[in-house]
Amino acid sequence: MKFGFLVLGVLTAASVVGTLGCSSTKAPPTARCLLASDCKSPLVCAQGYCVGQCVESRDCPPGQRCVTVNLGAGDAGAVDADVLDAASVDGGTGDAGTGARTGMSCQPPDIAMCQNTAQCRMPLTCADDQQCRNQCTAAADCPMGQRCTTMSHLCADPTVDRDYDPDTNEFRSKSGAGTDGARSGGDGASSDGDGASSDGDGDGPQMSCPGTGLARFHPSNLPTPLVLPTDRVAYTQSVDGTFDTDSMTFTPTPGASQLDGGADDGGANPWNAQHFQFSASDIREATVVYFERYTLGAKTTLTITGQRPLIIAGDGDIEIDGSIVTAPSADPVNLGWNAGGPPGPPQPLAVGICALNVPDVGGGNPGASDRGSGGGSFCGIGGAGSPAFSTGPVDGGTDGGTGPSGGAVYGTNDLVPLVGGSSGGSTDYATPKNHGGGAIELVSGTRVSVSLPGVINMGGGADTGSATGAGEPRIGGGSGGGILLEAPNVVVQGVLAANGGSGSGYNVGQPGQASAQPAVTPLGISVKGGDGSGGAKTNGQDGMILDAVRVGGGGGGGGAGRIRVNTGCGGKFSQNGGAVISPSSTTTCFSTGTLK
Repeated sequence: MKFGFLVLGVLTAASVVGTLGCSSTKAPPTARCLLASDCKSPLVCAQGYCVGQCVESRDCPPGQRCVTVNLGAGDAGAVDADVLDAASVDGGTGDAGTGARTGMSCQPPDIAMCQNTAQCRMPLTCADDQQCRNQCTAAADCPMGQRCTTMSHLCADPTVDRDYDPDTNEFRSKSGAGTDGARSGGDGASSDGDGASSDGDGDGPQMSCPGTGLARFHPSNLPTPLVLPTDRVAYTQSVDGTFDTDSMTFTPTPGASQLDGGADDGGANPWNAQHFQFSASDIREATVVYFERYTLGAKTTLTITGQRPLIIAGDGDIEIDGSIVTAPSADPVNLGWNAGGPPGPPQPLAVGICALNVPDVGGGNPGASDRGSGGGSFCGIGGAGSPAFSTGPVDGGTDGGTGPSGGAVYGTNDLVPLVGGSSGGSTDYATPKNHGGGAIELVSGTRVSVSLPGVINMGGGADTGSATGAGEPRIGGGSGGGILLEAPNVVVQGVLAANGGSGSGYNVGQPGQASAQPAVTPLGISVKGGDGSGGAKTNGQDGMILDAVRVGGGGGGGGAGRIRVNTGCGGKFSQNGGAVISPSSTTTCFSTGTLK
């Protein structure tokens, strides 16, 4: 009886479509809905459309696929904000709203096609064949009769999907894929000529790559030849934890319940971690962790510590729904390092430390206790510290000569090698808190996605004060670090931030923010520390003298780090209107490129 009801619902939907479509070669639009009551029984309201329920695709009109979605209230999704639902009151993220339930329905043809995941209704994602599909770890996660693809982990129906290849158990990429994605060179925002405009518009399709997973291209910074561990797992991090790149340990140790690949690991650590040198001529090391695919769950934080930057590599999708941040290492040898971002200098009256160990790029040494220190530099220049006190004119920071400058710009746009930022300088006080921003690379053989709640923050540090909240004057802010995303398809809906921290000036500074807003330091006893970088402002602000009644200097703010996105193999780079990228895509500190 249950199945008869479902089939009847589908037949009714099909008959409506057939009747209305007789006078045209194109099927009419599917009826829209807000509530289940907006649809004529036995149709249901799913993804904002009146459709039939299903158990498998043959319960649907010809050519339509059965998908698992939110049933009940309409789903405004990321594209059609004119159909309102409960999500509109909390930012319009496209959830089904109060009272929704998960179930199976026929996919409305109106929203089946996509160019990027932002165009698909939650919980669907955009596949290489430009169809919105359910994600899966096994066929049991899909509607009846469908398969779970080997590498992309998406539901495929051999009876409906013409671009599904049963021999490879994968989809064939559409020849036009990437037409609005990464550019092959020209008028983008990158400083090396291979960037993309801030709205993600592209110049045309990119050539496809043979093979599957990470074998489709050679990931930046990883060794040649690339030898992958055989025991990689599909892993969903669902609890807050810290990964130390030096000891290669994750705390707390994950248990079997956190693996979503169906295998019981007996509580063993699924992080396949390795140290490696960048090259024979560059003996510095990074740490790479290998997964079949990796998901950072919503409201979950991955904190990275250690002297080595981190690379997360997966054959399948890497999805960031939570937050990736850095914290000072507690290891006595690497004390204060933040995922490759060096700590503030350990002694007073010292210049900042550079991740590349290059002189004169950290915040400047004030040389005297009444001056401010310079902010650290990377892509953007750190602000100068305030100058020494003088009886000359007081004009906002130029009296007494020139204060110590921020560091010099260093590194490359492509983040090869992968490095972090540099710390600010110190005065007669020293603190490791004004560290340089850390460095992280996410590389996937299919897709890297930073969802709407997802955050990657590699911001520089600042003097945030003592346990009692007191701040020390004249400390320079650290520069932002490095973020490299690399996959055939990269989708950014959340936050990518590599901003500089602010300087201090008898008030505590603020670390680089996970937004386009600069870190700020309030006024303190006639002195102000310079604000850090943020958004289109890539340089740190100078420390300032505000009047003649002063007892110390203001430290300069930290400059911006670097953000890089590499795509190709028929894929593209997409970002929605709510995405935050800082330094912004209008600056030379953000760039795009092509997979190699």
